[in-house]
Amino acid sequence: RQDSPNQAIEDPIIKEFLGDVLGKTILDLGCGTGLFGKELLKRGANSYTGVEGSSRMAEIAVQNVQKLNGEIVHQSLETFDFTKQTYN
Repeated sequence: RQDSPNQAIEDPIIKEFLGDVLGKTILDLGCGTGLFGKELLKRGANSYTGVEGSSRMAEIAVQNVQKLNGEIVHQSLETFDFTKQTYN
């Protein structure tokens, strides 16, 4: 929801920390609904991989990034092998 603590407090800090994402390859561990990934892709990220352990959240995330250069992996964070690709 738009008025959640994540939206009000965390999002601005994370966006400031990330800075310009143009051309970046993004890995989001625990991506939830993928809305943050959708935003990053619209801001110019080259690609986005979201990893989500919840099957329902992963389904929603797939819908949110399906028309963009995004990928959602339904897998636990403990078993996901992120060393196969470089993220920046």
